[in-house]
Amino acid sequence: MDSLVQVSLFAMTVSSGEQIAVAQINIEDGWHIYWENPGQSGYPTEFSGECVVDTVYAPPHRFTMPGGIINYGYEGSVRLFGTGNCQTGDVVTLSWLSCREDTCIPGEHRGPLNALPNRSISTVQQEWNRNTNTTAFPHHSEGWAIVLAVSPQARIEFFPTAELEALSLEPVVTSGFWRQRWQLKGPLPIPQSEKLVVRVEKQGKEKIIIFTSEE
Repeated sequence: MDSLVQVSLFAMTVSSGEQIAVAQINIEDGWHIYWENPGQSGYPTEFSGECVVDTVYAPPHRFTMPGGIINYGYEGSVRLFGTGNCQTGDVVTLSWLSCREDTCIPGEHRGPLNALPNRSISTVQQEWNRNTNTTAFPHHSEGWAIVLAVSPQARIEFFPTAELEALSLEPVVTSGFWRQRWQLKGPLPIPQSEKLVVRVEKQGKEKIIIFTSEE
């Protein structure tokens, strides 16, 4: 196991009744692992196993690597989820690539799912709700457009999945005394299963909006 990344695996039944896998990931200082779209290098952190259908990701952060390479991923600690029908005792695998400047090390952790401690259930449920609460892309006959009006003091970041990023989408922003207005546009059809994560931060508070092509 990659000692730079420590993983604990759990099973949990969420409020909807779905049985999921939970990975608590702790990452060595100075290193990071990757989101579903790693950016300009790297590869995704992913669940696999007989009970797993897909990986549900937490909102990422942006990293600028040597040479101006942009990556999307996580540092410090993060929880990721595996959808499907995963119960205590099922064996799953989490694989990742951990990177720091010009050094990258692949890693993998395989093991059985343990029961999630009662003290963690509420927090994990809240994170699951945040990561699965999505909004369909607003669109009309000519294309789609997302318009966001936020405080001038707010910091906003966009994280598109791979096919949306390949469209070379450029946000247009205008700033005023009361707010800044962001507009992001793209053509139809929106690629299936694509998403755009919007992270808005202001004075230590954060709002996450996840737009997806699926209703």
